[in-house]
This record gives sequence, C-alpha cells and structure tokens, in this order.
Amino acid sequence: MNLDGSNMIKVTEQGVHSFNIDTDALYYVYRDALGNFENTSIYKSNIDGTEQSVLINEKEAFEMPYINIVDDWIYYEVYAPSNRHIYRVYKDGSDRQLVASAN
Repeated sequence: MNLDGSNMIKVTEQGVHSFNIDTDALYYVYRDALGNFENTSIYKSNIDGTEQSVLINEKEAFEMPYINIVDDWIYYEVYAPSNRHIYRVYKDGSDRQLVASAN
C-alpha cells in the first residue's frame, strides 16, 4: 500500500490476529475464521505475502495476542487456561526460550 492508502494488496487469506513487520518480512499470529486458538501459530512471509511458513505452533495456547520483533528475536505472549507466558524465538523459529511466567 502506498502512503496515501492507494494500491492496497491482500497478502494472506488467513485469519490474522496480530502482526509485526520487520525490514523484509511479515510476521503474524494466525487463528481460524471461527476464532479458535487450538492451533495458534506464528507465520512468516515476504512483505507481499509470498513464501508463507509456520515458525511456531502453540497447540495448547488459549490465545496468543501479541508479537514483537526486537533485533533477531520474536517475543510473543501465550495465554493458557491457568497461566500466561512470554517466550522468545529467533526470527527463523529456532531456540524457543521462556522469558517470563505468571499464574
């Protein structure tokens, strides 16, 4: 999309819950059209939506509302029925680490 709002391009058909843009990639949290979070995933694609791939699949997440990119890391929050966690992974989806936890 241009700064004036013209030339809009749809980059995915998936239900996007939240997203973040890095210099050359789009990162987003997917949930299905019914709003179910049973297979909540973080996807990465090119800015134009091509070359989509799953980086993280949080099968037990009730909700994964936010993602942030800081340097080479993706930080994301996971809500489960009895707790909340903040994780980080490299932008390629490797080396998942627990950063903080609350019950």
